Amino acid sequence: MKSKPIRLKIVLLRGSVMKKKVIKALVFLIIIGSIYCLYNKYNNYQMLKGIDVSTPIVFAAEFEDGNKGTFKYNIKTGEYEKISDYIFQELSYSDDYEKIIGVIWEDRFQGIAELDMKDYTFKPVISLDELNKCVEELGLTEINYNYPGVTQLCMPRYYKDGYTFFGDIIQQLFVIYKGKIIVGI
Repeated sequence: MKSKPIRLKIVLLRGSVMKKKVIKALVFLIIIGSIYCLYNKYNNYQMLKGIDVSTPIVFAAEFEDGNKGTFKYNIKTGEYEKISDYIFQELSYSDDYEKIIGVIWEDRFQGIAELDMKDYTFKPVISLDELNKCVEELGLTEINYNYPGVTQLCMPRYYKDGYTFFGDIIQQLFVIYKGKIIVGI
């Protein structure tokens, strides 16, 4: 009968040893997890610290709540500000980042426009009507406006003292220089 309690003590000792090993393993995993989280936070901090905040991120969107337009996003604060009621598609910055150019393909305006980033003033560069007059003179296929969002003008860019863009359907490169339209290749 005396041997039974000894065996019971050995089983109890094994159980407490196992508990200690499990606790040590959990503590080790928590420490490793904490180190990993701190490492990720530090990397995110370094990445945000190194970002150039002088040039804002500009994007166009239509949100589910009905708010649509072109917005400026601040990386450091995570906030955005509406800078235009127009949805600028295929945005491009000027060399000094003071203006953006983009295609607007909405019911109220179709064409290419420019937005000044200082005071958010809207300036049409060329409307679809003006462009179609030029296209008609050259004997090319007219560019049609079907509905908002699907544009037939691509890649507007600043070029020296003018602008360039590509006509998708007519597959022509256009250059607007000093108010005149020049058709390229």
